[in-house]
Amino acid sequence: MDFSSVDVRAMLKASMPVRFADISPFDFEDFVAELFRKDGYQVEQTPYSGDFGADLVVRKDGGLTVVQVKRYGQETPVGVSDINQVIGAQSYYEASGALVITTSQFTQGAIQLARQASVHLWDWARLERYICQIFLDGEDYYAFYRDETGTEQLAEPRFALHFQRLELDETYEGRPAITTHIGLENRTGENAYIHLELPLVVNKAQRQVRAIAWRPDFFHEGLLVAGATAEVACFFAREQLEAVKPGDRMVLRIHVRGYPQPVLIDQKMGVPGSGCYVVTLCFGRSTEACRRMTAWRDTLVRHRPGRWLVNTYYRVSPGVVRYVLDRRPGAGWLAFGLQVGVRTVLWFLRFQDKKPLRHPMRP
Repeated sequence: MDFSSVDVRAMLKASMPVRFADISPFDFEDFVAELFRKDGYQVEQTPYSGDFGADLVVRKDGGLTVVQVKRYGQETPVGVSDINQVIGAQSYYEASGALVITTSQFTQGAIQLARQASVHLWDWARLERYICQIFLDGEDYYAFYRDETGTEQLAEPRFALHFQRLELDETYEGRPAITTHIGLENRTGENAYIHLELPLVVNKAQRQVRAIAWRPDFFHEGLLVAGATAEVACFFAREQLEAVKPGDRMVLRIHVRGYPQPVLIDQKMGVPGSGCYVVTLCFGRSTEACRRMTAWRDTLVRHRPGRWLVNTYYRVSPGVVRYVLDRRPGAGWLAFGLQVGVRTVLWFLRFQDKKPLRHPMRP
């Protein structure tokens, strides 16, 4: 692609939300070459085939770096074989450095090998920051294009987010992670076929962290019926995000079939707050477990000892939840103990439901 005649910012507006899936892998290599040129590098592009493991050879300040570019889908990570290729290219070109750039992420094996071989890795989040620095005046994508999309001017959001729960001790590709579960509500008044980009969490200090992958067993693409709420779950790397706290914002970009512009939701996460209790933390609001525990609460409050128990729970529970979400010492064990306790109560309630009823007229 000849970038001398391309409006790069217009291209980025369309291509960044889909991680350049709308252009060919060869055009994406050309774009990355242009990115380095704009940053003052001397760039040599190797042939598209027979490149000995390097797509670009870049020079700056006397250093020579081989670069391999992988335009993968966000759920297809770069593996060990790709790292081995760039290690071979570094030797072939006698380079002082090696870099792998991807629109996706890296497997744990690839990360370990890269560390051993001193290969630099840029996942999508790192590449996105570099693109914004070079072409978007250092602004975040959403801030730069906000006036053009007009998403902030919607009188009423067509979709809404409802925080449900965190799963704290998760792993993704061998990396420590947390899983954030969110309810996505369709308020458009009509059935919508949608595609979600991985969300961002922005904390009070304006630090921005992007999720690394969707949990494949939950909704992130497909038909969302009018008025319905689908549970969405995604992984965040533990080293980037340890918890979601009150005041944190989630930014989610939604592509809706038939709509000319994507919908951008920028919404504060309602956790833990005064309404986030142990059952919500363990299972979420829109769950059978929460429904059963709510029914049990309504039974307890009919009697004085039950009311005392419920009121004590409401006084103590939010502080316990905050302690867990802040990952203070012993929080993992406390969260495990809470889940065991709630599951025990649920088992007891199910057992009570299954007890045979005695008819008063039977002997």
